[in-house]
Amino acid sequence: MKKLIVLGIVMLVLLIALSLFIDRGNEPDSSNAISNGAGPDASQESSGGTGHDSSQPPSGGAGLGAPNTRHPSIMVGDTYFFLSGASIDADIAESDYLGMVTSTVPLTEIPTIDGQSNFVAEGTPYAAHPDGIIVLIEGRWVIFQTWDDVMVSQYVDH
Repeated sequence: MKKLIVLGIVMLVLLIALSLFIDRGNEPDSSNAISNGAGPDASQESSGGTGHDSSQPPSGGAGLGAPNTRHPSIMVGDTYFFLSGASIDADIAESDYLGMVTSTVPLTEIPTIDGQSNFVAEGTPYAAHPDGIIVLIEGRWVIFQTWDDVMVSQYVDH
């Protein structure tokens, strides 16, 4: 339980500190600053029959970000992956990249096409990881997971 409390405090401090990098109400800037936001609006349906992951966060999200923001996310292979707050030290060869972010949407929206993100710049690389997807942000590989996995990792003591 102590580990869970410490993790929660660290996550809260990280999210608050990083929310200072959000350009509130506008598209995210081209820097690769990790930012905080609320979860995507669950009322946004995936386009019919495309296989989008239905494990989206509920409307309203965590309530820690700027108004109308969504949780930082990327769509890869018709699946939504959300910022988990964890990062890893790794040297990933370019040949191991799954791809690069091909387009962005404002942090007030969720990505809708493969390779799209709502907060990292176009051209940002991402790769597969056992826990989900890793995205290169400010020189560190940051883990993105499905919403269910983000919730489990934040609220269940392993």
